[in-house]
Amino acid sequence: MDAETCYEIVHFTFRAEVPEDAQLAHLRALGSWVADQPGFLWRRCYRDDDRGCWTDLVAWANLGAARAAAGRAMAQPDLAPAMSAIEQSGMYFGHYRQIIATEHTQGTA
Repeated sequence: MDAETCYEIVHFTFRAEVPEDAQLAHLRALGSWVADQPGFLWRRCYRDDDRGCWTDLVAWANLGAARAAAGRAMAQPDLAPAMSAIEQSGMYFGHYRQIIATEHTQGTA
């Protein structure tokens, strides 16, 4: 898997006492940091307004780059406020490889 694009998917919620403006500030701080990491390709962040949860999707050049960045993030003091604002007990984090892709194609009838 190390030779192919790796997708890091993180499902999480912020602690209840963290207001939405602070949540967005934390997400921006995480995004700024991750964008400077070796192997970073792109990042998308999604919110489920009905449940108040987030999904962060980051594409990395390979699994090695993704794992290395994850290790550095946990030791990065500048990210501590963002990490502590996230409800750690409900967070789900994983590295994935794409198996199937389906896209809309326009054809003539």
